[in-house]
Amino acid sequence: NRRLADEKRDLTIQVGKLDARLEALVGGFVSPSMMPVLLEDVVTHHRGVTLRRVASLPVESVRQQGSGEVVPGLYRHAMRVELHGGYFPVRDYLRELEDAPWRFSWRSMNFHVEQFPDAVVVLELETMSREKTWLGV
Repeated sequence: NRRLADEKRDLTIQVGKLDARLEALVGGFVSPSMMPVLLEDVVTHHRGVTLRRVASLPVESVRQQGSGEVVPGLYRHAMRVELHGGYFPVRDYLRELEDAPWRFSWRSMNFHVEQFPDAVVVLELETMSREKTWLGV
């Protein structure tokens, strides 16, 4: 019994360390429920940029690089954001997103001139969390 108790204690310590590492990784990312609110809030500071559409994409499990194994309890929450505006206002909006204190990842950006000087910009952004379901859009 002593050996099993020691093994249980060691495993509990290891799990605690892994949880702390995971929380440190995820803790810097904006929560999925706040992401649409923050994206819309940044738009209000930029004249010449209109937020046309925000849509959530399916939640995905995070996989380890190299092995492709699923990381238990860690999920990607992606959003597709469609903006309308001129080049410079959109550039300033994107710059503010980049400089924001909350973290997210860029998946893609498509910039298409609709009718000069206005463009349609479609962004795919993602955040990570330990929540499996979307709590946002």
